Amino acid sequence: AVVSTQSTGEQERWEQDQELTPLFMPRVYQAKPSNITQDTFIRLDGWGKGYLWAGKHLLGRYWPVAGPQLTHFCPGPWYDEKQGILLIEMERAPANKSITFTDTPQLDGPYDPTQL
Repeated sequence: AVVSTQSTGEQERWEQDQELTPLFMPRVYQAKPSNITQDTFIRLDGWGKGYLWAGKHLLGRYWPVAGPQLTHFCPGPWYDEKQGILLIEMERAPANKSITFTDTPQLDGPYDPTQL
């Protein structure tokens, strides 16, 4: 299943209140799929690098370009429909801003040390 995410809007509000100064501000995206009832894997194709949460549980860091792990395991009981899936993107989000839920892990993706 592919689920679209949405920006929480915090960065946009924060940027409007600040003068033009150099800064680092990650973007926060949240997805709230309603059909996660069992263990699943989350795939983040096209995303840059960042952190992934299910409810209040940190699932790990993601960096699909550098690999080799392309999916993150999400235990069903950890998913909280109210809090959803949270991504803190440190570089860039894809244009479609979607994540994929699958029942198959992919742990042997490409490893590109030039991306490190």
